[in-house]
Amino acid sequence: MSLKNPFKVHIVDNKALVYDADAIHTLRSQYHIVGSLIGTLPQLPMQNRFYGLPLKLMQEEVTLLLSKGVITLIEDRSAHRCPTDDEIDAYHKEKADDETRQIADYLRTRKARIANHTSGVNKLNEDDNSLGSHKIQGVDQSPTISPLSSPSPSPLSESQQEVTITNDIPKLEPPRGFSPSVTTKTSSYLFPWYDDKNCSHASLEEARSQLIWTWPESDEDKTRYKVFKDIWEKGYYITSGSKFGSDYLAYPGDPLQYHSQFAVSVVDMDAPINPIDIIREGRMSTVVRKTKLFCSWDKDKDEVVYVSIQWAGK
Repeated sequence: MSLKNPFKVHIVDNKALVYDADAIHTLRSQYHIVGSLIGTLPQLPMQNRFYGLPLKLMQEEVTLLLSKGVITLIEDRSAHRCPTDDEIDAYHKEKADDETRQIADYLRTRKARIANHTSGVNKLNEDDNSLGSHKIQGVDQSPTISPLSSPSPSPLSESQQEVTITNDIPKLEPPRGFSPSVTTKTSSYLFPWYDDKNCSHASLEEARSQLIWTWPESDEDKTRYKVFKDIWEKGYYITSGSKFGSDYLAYPGDPLQYHSQFAVSVVDMDAPINPIDIIREGRMSTVVRKTKLFCSWDKDKDEVVYVSIQWAGK
């Protein structure tokens, strides 16, 4: 499937979500945007180790992609109108038709399994009869010894075949107890009550004017964004660094293939740093095999200043 920019990002409760799997793949492979999957896997709903669609983007990622013209923001609430009664009936009919097709496939598969097993049982009986009819070489075939004869089995009736199959293979659930698989749609694009033409925003200025996306607002957020953007433009993949007490983790390649190289913390250019904090951050980063980066925005030089720390003590 070929995708063209801009990709659609849905704003739901001030969160930026991507529902299209192909768009997620392109954002990751071409734009180094990782995000985080937050959805439940349909086949494994009772676990929280692995996640699926949608992909939640960081605030920095949204602002960056929007400024580059890679994405367009969709105000999700306004894109959905209330469906009509006919549309609701058509939706339920589609679900019922899908369940009917699944039951038909189930019965067809069950019939094929029974037929295959029946042919296998009959072939096995024929092989047994053929083996018993051969004379054993080297044995005296005197008339005083009467070999045991095994009567050839009569063909199995249909009911007997069913009993044999039931005893040899796991019992199949009857259609009455059949549980159809449920298909959860990951996007609303195909619903007739969905229309995003009048609620899409392709630029940061437009989204900000409509109060759809206003980040960054504070000076602290603006500094974070400038640091994030500078690291991203250097070719790194960036994820949240909260699990290591940092703002970001920077990877030299895809996080599925590489360990993070830097633990990044954004600090104010004029704010003092306690020596204890420097020692703590340096030691912790070294233990987890990372280099600690303290990053600040220099307003005079209009650039990001990096200070790296590695603990070399014993």
